[in-house]
Amino acid sequence: MKWVDNHIFFRVPRTLLPEYNARHANWHREICSHGGHRQNGSRLWYGGKDLPNGSSEEFNEDCSTVLQDLADAFPRSLKDREFTYTDADIDVVSARLGIQWEASKSVPFMTEVPYLGFQWNLHTHVVSLLEDKRTKYLAAIVEWEGRCTHNLLKTQKLYGKLLHASLVVPAGHAYIRKTPHLLFHAFHAFSCFS
Repeated sequence: MKWVDNHIFFRVPRTLLPEYNARHANWHREICSHGGHRQNGSRLWYGGKDLPNGSSEEFNEDCSTVLQDLADAFPRSLKDREFTYTDADIDVVSARLGIQWEASKSVPFMTEVPYLGFQWNLHTHVVSLLEDKRTKYLAAIVEWEGRCTHNLLKTQKLYGKLLHASLVVPAGHAYIRKTPHLLFHAFHAFSCFS
């Protein structure tokens, strides 16, 4: 997994490409049989099979394209040869499409990467809050607790931080979704961000 300028890329090991393409073809059939392209406001997506909770699987494409193995396109390291593509392949396709990435924001392919304020680990399947976010959010809580009154803007900012953190600390989510006076209970639930 890697991300560049708020775009995320996942690469497939070459040994798993046939299996992945078979899965991709199944998704395409499901998307076609469940109405395909959908739109909610300005959001475009593709619906797959129905899920137990009544919603649909959501895809950002129709899965009609077979993924290719580009490992022989350019010289690459032995480690990168294990995968279907690498950074150089992304750059070639991007240049052809006229997409310019902010190079300073590029993160190399790794099994653990920062994205959207979280640290994502593909091996352990653990998502955690980045250390700088954790420190920032805890400081906001300490500042909040140190004051007797709070204006609307500061309340909204803290609420946003707590909502963001609740994505990795689900136990606190129930507190901040209910009523604002329960925010104080949430502070204690979030005092041990991980």
